[in-house]
Amino acid sequence: MASQALGGTVEILRPAEAGMYVRGSGLDLASGDQALPAGRLIQPQEIGLLAAIGYSTVTVHRRAKVAILSTGDEVVGVDEALSPGKIRDSNGYMIAAFVEAVGGVPVRLGVAGDDPADIRRHLDRALEQGADLILSTAGVSMGSHDFVRQVLQEDGELAFWRVDIRPGKPLAHGSFRGVRFLGLPGNPVSSWVTFAVFAHPLLDRLHGRNPRKRLIVRAKSSEDVHSDGRESFLRAKLSQSAGERWVELTGNQSSAILSSLVAANGLVHLPPGTESVRTGEEVNVWLMGQKEMLYVDE
Repeated sequence: MASQALGGTVEILRPAEAGMYVRGSGLDLASGDQALPAGRLIQPQEIGLLAAIGYSTVTVHRRAKVAILSTGDEVVGVDEALSPGKIRDSNGYMIAAFVEAVGGVPVRLGVAGDDPADIRRHLDRALEQGADLILSTAGVSMGSHDFVRQVLQEDGELAFWRVDIRPGKPLAHGSFRGVRFLGLPGNPVSSWVTFAVFAHPLLDRLHGRNPRKRLIVRAKSSEDVHSDGRESFLRAKLSQSAGERWVELTGNQSSAILSSLVAANGLVHLPPGTESVRTGEEVNVWLMGQKEMLYVDE
């Protein structure tokens, strides 16, 4: 469209007032205001604010290096053909992706066999890589080939072992040669849940943040739910009907079934001592996003 020529006069329709269409000093931040609190995640909008107030550099916490070790003679690489008694290393890839999603730097250590010396060699590599945190999967239960706890007790410290939750009971926490250590269970859903419940808040601390408050909603159960009385985190699908939130479990709750975790958009959280929920009763649901649990400040 052709531009129109401007006229030679300007008509003033009302008198101008002092300060009209002028943004005064301190409109965004006044002198003495805190621009960003310590522990704030730096996102594009925070960078814009820092630039606006003249900060080209700020002091930050570096991303934590998290060494990830899978264990077990039965575990093989994702590209390897399966033979009887073997399983692929789903945990190693899943936990590495979770670490990256929550801001850490994953360092894959590979797979250690059911041998204390081999486990120790792999963990020593974590120290060589400068790990701030070591995460292992499997090897912390009570089986005759579970040696991770043994190595931890011999070359570090075992602060506690086992937690009363479902899924995820065989969890170990301590240190290996001075580096913080968290031993996750071997079953993949147990590994994912214990990462969300324990490892994610720990990484928040390593990144200089207070652990974030999870985004939780109330919803009515669309079915009778039974548990064993332990604090439970059940994979579920949240939906809305006639203005009410409803939640249903996504099938098999075995800790080996990843497909029911993929189908979920939340975790039904049953507090300790809860053995049953009737259809229509309200429960707490921890919301899940595409990559991780959702939090209030997101």
